[in-house]
Amino acid sequence: MQQATGRLPYQPSITLSLHVACNRIAVKRKELTPEQKEIVIFLVNDGLSQRKIAEVLEISQSGETLFLKRYNARESVENPPRSGRPLAAGRRGDRQIMRLARSNRRDPLAENTGLAIGTLPDPISSRTVRRGLKFHKYTRRNVRNTLTINTTNRKRRVSWCKQKLHSTLNRNWNKVIFTDETQVKLDSLKRVSVWRKADEIWRPGCLGQHGGGCVSALF
Repeated sequence: MQQATGRLPYQPSITLSLHVACNRIAVKRKELTPEQKEIVIFLVNDGLSQRKIAEVLEISQSGETLFLKRYNARESVENPPRSGRPLAAGRRGDRQIMRLARSNRRDPLAENTGLAIGTLPDPISSRTVRRGLKFHKYTRRNVRNTLTINTTNRKRRVSWCKQKLHSTLNRNWNKVIFTDETQVKLDSLKRVSVWRKADEIWRPGCLGQHGGGCVSALF
């Protein structure tokens, strides 16, 4: 029979007597409770055999031996982090959900769920899609109410700004008349939401008007 060799480096915080602590452990469990683990370490340090400890605490001797091996390796009675429940959609489904969220940012959850179900071999629920989006920090957020600029005009504006980097006030800008553009809403604002992360607020796909008719004016 394997005996614990030497005194383990542990000082349990046991304030109750051994009999009172054992009486608190009334239900047998496959996994040792924190109180059982403390008592096992205390009794091993006190020189009691593993067989006797298993009889006193009414636990499995093999489970006690396995716990002592793990304790000697980690020097802790806490359980290591576990992998948790596997993804219901699988890794392929998780990647597909993210692709749908990025390509269909304005679609509601039900439509994204329907698209995901149509492309995956196993059916999934809307809760599975919502958990996947939340895990990757995608939430439903309101778009910024801005003047939308298409991709071509964005590139033209960046190119124009680069050309004017070395322009001066006296030689160039005093001869320029500046204008601005504004919008007048013709009806009530309608909130538009998109799927995005917190740091994607200025991405082109996450910007746009809040809905409703409007008139643009140049002045």
